[in-house]
Amino acid sequence: MIISNRQVTLENDLATISFNIESESLPNKLWFNVPAEYMDLVADSYDAALLAVLLPAMKRGEDIHIEGAISGKLWHNLMLSYQLIVYQMLPALKKVNITASTLSDKNYGGSGVLAGFSGGIDSYSVLHDYHFEDIPSHLKLTHLTFNNVGSHGKTKEAEKLFHIRYERVNAIAKQLDLPIIKVNSNFFEFYGSGLRFNSTDTIRNAAVALLLQNGIGSFMCASSYPYDTLFVGKSKFMACCDAISLPLLSTESLEAFAVGNEYTRVEKTLQLPSLPITHSTLDVCTEIKHLGPPINCGACRKCNITLITLEIAGKLDDYSSCFDLKAYKKVRKKYIRQFLFERRTTSIELVNFGIQEKFNFPPISFALSRVKHFIMDLFKDRRLIPRRGDEGLHIRPQRDGQKESSSDTEKEPVMA
Repeated sequence: MIISNRQVTLENDLATISFNIESESLPNKLWFNVPAEYMDLVADSYDAALLAVLLPAMKRGEDIHIEGAISGKLWHNLMLSYQLIVYQMLPALKKVNITASTLSDKNYGGSGVLAGFSGGIDSYSVLHDYHFEDIPSHLKLTHLTFNNVGSHGKTKEAEKLFHIRYERVNAIAKQLDLPIIKVNSNFFEFYGSGLRFNSTDTIRNAAVALLLQNGIGSFMCASSYPYDTLFVGKSKFMACCDAISLPLLSTESLEAFAVGNEYTRVEKTLQLPSLPITHSTLDVCTEIKHLGPPINCGACRKCNITLITLEIAGKLDDYSSCFDLKAYKKVRKKYIRQFLFERRTTSIELVNFGIQEKFNFPPISFALSRVKHFIMDLFKDRRLIPRRGDEGLHIRPQRDGQKESSSDTEKEPVMA
């Protein structure tokens, strides 16, 4: 693969930064769209393009040559450590060689502090700690981004959904008095089978941060995995190792790091009621067909794990304007029973919080779930002993192909 011919075009207050891609099977053009008013943040390097296509190249085993300048620090980390980590997570990938016309030590000197923002719990937890709290000025957020790098889907409706969602978060950003940068792209054309969004989201969003490193010096990525659940190994979720892998995507100009790993999902949710802006703007819904109002459907799993946490905390009514509480009440008991029996980390955290707060769980379901967990815990230690060939063993990447798992059942950390 060859990446070349970086170009910038301006049209209707929109800047397009494009790169030519020569590949055996990938599209011949990669592009980003950024509002022209933020062009002063855009760097003249090829770092963003390299991150954007790295995993698609690894999927195909294509070496990469960049006809332009990339960060020497980034190149070193990608070649030495980062590819090894993502191979552990996605064994179908192959290590590739990366070369460039210039390995640069340029520092753009940007001082901006950037985070992505979707209006969800992880996003608001970042704002709680790095916008609303009294912290050193160099750690305070200065910019937010809202990116179209694959989270909105791959269909023709995806870009429409991106624009609709942007209007929602832009209204919130205005209330926060923070600029939010709308970044569009054609990433979805490069990421096919085996490179789902949840498996690749961190590097996709980091590519946008590196695009903006002329003015941005720090990129904090809201991460959903608490420290005691982090691991490097086979997973469908790249966030499982954000705190380990993200710093390897830093350059001489931009420091990339994960935040939020110090909290559980319950603890992040409990931060929200102290932020009045969340009462009407919190957006956790995963029902893609639900466009509101209200913002959240109240019936999906993500809505329910949030609402049950708020109910246990006595804060449910605070969020009546942004959740369909009628829909929630219809499915609430079903989800409570489901969470009681699940071994997912977030479910166990939620149930433990309910026990702590003396929440009135359905007594029969609660008793049966305790018996189930007790029996499973009896076998926990034996099942956690690794055997040769287990997925958790670390094997260095090979250039020859690896058979990709077709399993897509993992959703989040699961207690053994």
